[in-house]
Amino acid sequence: MNTMTDEPVSSDQAPGEAGTSLLPEALQYHQAGDLEHAKQLYIQELSRRPDSGEALRLLGLVHFQQGDYGRTVNLMKKVVATNKNASTYNIYGQALLMGGRPEEAATAFRRALELKQDLPETHFNLGAALQLVGHSEEAVSAYRMALYFKPDYVAAYINLGASLKKTGRLADSIEAYRKAISYKADIPEAHYNLGMALREAGLYGEAIEAFKAALALRPDYVETLFNIAMTYVAFGRLAEAVDAYQKLIALRPEIPEVHYNLGDLWLVSGRIDQAQESFATALRLRPAFPEALLRHGHALQVQGKLDEAAAAYRKALELRPDYPAAATSLEQVQQLQAVA
Repeated sequence: MNTMTDEPVSSDQAPGEAGTSLLPEALQYHQAGDLEHAKQLYIQELSRRPDSGEALRLLGLVHFQQGDYGRTVNLMKKVVATNKNASTYNIYGQALLMGGRPEEAATAFRRALELKQDLPETHFNLGAALQLVGHSEEAVSAYRMALYFKPDYVAAYINLGASLKKTGRLADSIEAYRKAISYKADIPEAHYNLGMALREAGLYGEAIEAFKAALALRPDYVETLFNIAMTYVAFGRLAEAVDAYQKLIALRPEIPEVHYNLGDLWLVSGRIDQAQESFATALRLRPAFPEALLRHGHALQVQGKLDEAAAAYRKALELRPDYPAAATSLEQVQQLQAVA
């Protein structure tokens, strides 16, 4: 998220009762990126002039830039009590948002917008806060206001797409993502999100192309590899799905669902040994994985290993007693055992 000012500025530079204000020197360090030195000077200024709202505000900004959102909130709360400034409310809201308090953040952003309406970043931040608390329709309105004031605001288009998707407006969501890409085509997340919306709309071919664009920008994009593989499966392109899962395993071998999904593809392709290996890996990574136990049992059953298959089905039922597929498979294999 963006702060309202790219660099700290101060209008409180008059000499104080205890001598010359330290704010000009502190600002020089602050603007040069020496936050620790600036912070110490702001603290010294406040020890001399405890009522200096500007020193308090700038100290809060330093804490925000250092990621100390709790202290930022405490300081900015004091500042806005006496100096109702849109920029300060925006920083206060961002600190609340980053500190996990989105409802309070939304209130702060609204206060900022009451003071100054034409702030696209603040509308964007309000949308982000509303999105976090599940108010998708209100978030849509906030992002549209951000775009009204800044028509090429790429991040607002991306978040607008997400909020529209949440409300079920897939066509509008797809349009928003495409608009973001038209302004800036090198953001892999935009292509990934477009792919997810296209897939949900049943446009598998277009979704695959969007995922490919994301992977061209970031070849190690784990979520994209996982979802392009699933889309290949939905589209009936199993060999390409296998390739995507294998690339994903090379990057992140510790994800049990990937081994399970790959095993499922091997199983339906009749490559039982590879299926067994994939299911065994999935179960080594997550022993309490009833779906993998079920499919592992199916592979064992195809190989004629009925006792081992029955054991896998029983284990799946121990983990999930209300698992009809495992119960049916166990019943079938017991019938086969009875006539063997």
